[in-house]
Amino acid sequence: MVNIIFIFVFFTILLIQCSTSFNPQIHFSINNSRKFVKDITQCPKLKPRQTPPKSVHDLRIDDIKVIMAIGDSITAGFGAKGHHANIPIDIHNLHENRGVSFSIGGDPGAVTIANFIKHYSPELIGSSTGDHLVELCYGLICPPYQYKPKKDRFNAAQSGMMASNLTIELNYLLDQLYKEPMEVVLKSYKYLNFFIGSNDICFRCSNDLPWLTSKQFEDYLKSTLEIIRREIPNTVVNLLGVFNVSQVYNFHKEEYCKGWGLVAEYECSCAFAPGIFGTLNRKKMDETSMEYNKAIRNVVDYYASHKSDSFAVMYQEFDIDLTTFPVDGLSNIDCFHPSTKSHDFITKIFWNNLVLPASKRGGRIEWEDNVGIRCFEENDRINTNIHP
Repeated sequence: MVNIIFIFVFFTILLIQCSTSFNPQIHFSINNSRKFVKDITQCPKLKPRQTPPKSVHDLRIDDIKVIMAIGDSITAGFGAKGHHANIPIDIHNLHENRGVSFSIGGDPGAVTIANFIKHYSPELIGSSTGDHLVELCYGLICPPYQYKPKKDRFNAAQSGMMASNLTIELNYLLDQLYKEPMEVVLKSYKYLNFFIGSNDICFRCSNDLPWLTSKQFEDYLKSTLEIIRREIPNTVVNLLGVFNVSQVYNFHKEEYCKGWGLVAEYECSCAFAPGIFGTLNRKKMDETSMEYNKAIRNVVDYYASHKSDSFAVMYQEFDIDLTTFPVDGLSNIDCFHPSTKSHDFITKIFWNNLVLPASKRGGRIEWEDNVGIRCFEENDRINTNIHP
């Protein structure tokens, strides 16, 4: 009997190896039968559901029909494509490459959450596309009429955005969303990536603007989410944690980063101050990151304890270790913002986490060269449960 079992297991493994050898871009995990690929187009489409979802806690990826985003310059895709080394940087190079933004970019072939969802849900709307001059909202500097709806769509992010200015983004998002048929507004299931806090952390040592305490930061998040809950039903919000922005200092002296270094120093002066003052500033920034992450978890816990069939807030840690990243993982415009290479990487990490329980979505994120893309299965659900 033991020999029969051994032979069966041997030939089963051999069959899997042979079937995947015809396409080296596809591999299977023998432990859980999951399929990971190098290109989302290699994932099989899902069969239509026999019954519609019961709530936002019962969503397959193909149930999502609308994608939205709130955030800062990272979500806006600032500098992601960089600039040609032989072309001097000037104001005309300062573009937001919205079509490749990890959370909501919709350029053809771009490695983004939006494009991955669209593979399973072709009628998805809301993805931002293309490139355009930077839209700036930085503290008190928030000029009106900057949005370009034909390209931005439901990507409400603006470069420089801070938590205290989130109503500007929310007003734009609501205005654009309510131009759609009411069937879309009220009944379609929606997914919103929400990533804010980096610019607030960069102001930790500034005397020009008061920095937000963790309680103030938490209050701004909750007030924004409350409006979303009331005005945009059937929404799952993926609330991202903040990372230690101070880590960008480690790249500052790289040859690759000598294009227009003053940009980064303006964007986050706290991180780039020299000497002992710089060391103390970066320590303050890291402490603020820790406090803000605690505030974010408080908000997520609040909505978990006020469970609703039409609204959910997920939590995704963003504990990224930039010291493990290649230097070209940062934009060569400022060596501060992620390049397309990092947008691709972040997309795959967060996509693969979508159906995992909260206990498996955390941990330090270190660079990997060849991250596979998870293919979702018919029984997979977007995991809105924040507890293990």
